[in-house]
Amino acid sequence: MSDFVEPPKIFHRPLSQITVNEGSTLSLCCEAKGPPSISVLWARDRQSSDSTLAFQENGCLEINPVKYNSDGDYICQARNRFGLAETTTTVIVNTKGCVSNDNTSPYSSIRRT
Repeated sequence: MSDFVEPPKIFHRPLSQITVNEGSTLSLCCEAKGPPSISVLWARDRQSSDSTLAFQENGCLEINPVKYNSDGDYICQARNRFGLAETTTTVIVNTKGCVSNDNTSPYSSIRRT
């Protein structure tokens, strides 16, 4: 019996746009599946040596604390030897202390610190 092989598919992803307060903690998670094994990586639209980024083995990216320059596009890439799937989340940093409550998702979370 041969194994069915295909590029990965992202089945849980953060919202396409999230607004977050400066100083809070933001977790972006994406989950992918497909045979064979898949690696999930996060990339940023611009090169950054931001020490507030923490990559987790479960497909999540944590930004702690969110800074004014944490805004931009974050790209989740799921890859196996048969292809690539990706999704992009735009992070908007609110420096006035307000968080938009309409951007809630089980795959993105915002914590006040």
